[in-house]
Amino acid sequence: MELNWRKDAESLKEVKRLSAIESDILKENKAIFLLGYWIGREHKAFKNVDIYFRPPNEYPDAILFDGDANRILNVEFESISSNFKRHKHDLKKCDLIVCLVNDYAEVWKEPCPLPVYEMLRGKLMFPKKK
Repeated sequence: MELNWRKDAESLKEVKRLSAIESDILKENKAIFLLGYWIGREHKAFKNVDIYFRPPNEYPDAILFDGDANRILNVEFESISSNFKRHKHDLKKCDLIVCLVNDYAEVWKEPCPLPVYEMLRGKLMFPKKK
C-alpha cells in the first residue's frame, strides 16, 4: 500500500503560498521536528533520551533527559542560530542551540559561545576554545 501523493495544481500552489509566508516560529518548529526525527533514527545512541518541552514563553524551550546517566541538556530551538543572541537569551541557562541554519559567526562576527546542532546539515559544532 502506498500514500496517495497529490500533484494537482491547487495543492502545489498551497505549498508555494505557505513557503512564502513561513515565519521564524514555523521554521523553529521544523527544527524541533527534525531533532525528534533524528533522535528517532539514532535510537540506539538515544534509546533512553526523552524530550520535555517547557510551556510557551519559558526559556530554554526544552530539556533533553538521558535516563541512563540521569543528566540533562537545556535546549533552545531557533530557526537560525543568530536569533539566540538577537533574543538576548541567557547563556548560563542553555547547553545547546538546535537550529536549521548556523549563521551565528557570520551575523555577529564572533563564534557562538554554545554548541550548535545545525539540522539541515546534520552537524554538531562546538565553541572554539580561546
